Amino acid sequence: VPQVPWNIRHLGHNRFMAANDPVAVAHAYGQAALSGDVETLFSLLAPDVIWHQPGSNQFSGTYNGRDAVEELLSRQQKASSGTLRFTDSITSGPNGDLITVRNRFTAQKEHFRLDTHSVDLLRTADGQITELWIFTEDPQTADRFWDW
Repeated sequence: VPQVPWNIRHLGHNRFMAANDPVAVAHAYGQAALSGDVETLFSLLAPDVIWHQPGSNQFSGTYNGRDAVEELLSRQQKASSGTLRFTDSITSGPNGDLITVRNRFTAQKEHFRLDTHSVDLLRTADGQITELWIFTEDPQTADRFWDW
């Protein structure tokens, strides 16, 4: 049984040569989130992307289209006074057109600090993310944070 390279950061640059490779897309997504490069992040989303935001808070739900996702992320940045940051991103191996990215993110609202992990499940096609599901490690804390 071959070993799956769970931490893609150690595979070297040549692993990301093919634009249609789900690993390349997921790695670029994670790196854009880490560096705050929203231009690259949005370029990786298909114009008709479907984004599933977890939880039972003001941001929960399904967002259809790149513009809707941009509005969502803008609202989250505003709600966190610009403190929402990704601090780690690890890409898994693909399963067809699906791949996961494990993220750690933080945000601060007055004395309430959110520091948690998520697993983002991405569906890719033609070098872009066509659908994304987010699974938060601690959804109850995330709900309290976003609705506080």
